[in-house]
Amino acid sequence: MTTTKLNQLLCITQLIVLSTWSIPSVAAVSVDDGRAFDRGAAIAALTTAAHVAEGCKQPDAPKGVATVKVVFAPSGHVTSADVENPPFAGTPTGGCIAAAFRSADVPPFDGHPVIMTKRVTIR
Repeated sequence: MTTTKLNQLLCITQLIVLSTWSIPSVAAVSVDDGRAFDRGAAIAALTTAAHVAEGCKQPDAPKGVATVKVVFAPSGHVTSADVENPPFAGTPTGGCIAAAFRSADVPPFDGHPVIMTKRVTIR
């Protein structure tokens, strides 16, 4: 092999090696989708839960406003829903209200659990 052909082959080999190292493959690039908490979806889910909870009225139970504290886990599921104030806290009506809110879901998100509150009027 002549020196010229050997130099050409060496240059081509270096070019291939350099281009392989300088251009990352698609698989080597990590993409962070950064799933944010969808507040709009949470408000919609809590509004739906509140409408369901309005049906928790028992014949001889008091009327009033319940404040419900809801915790959304990063999975999007509610991990707790608690009625925080009288006259419904600790009552069967309050348990029904909390159960309605435990069924709420939002799209999964990154980060820590999110706490929201919602008021429900029981007539």
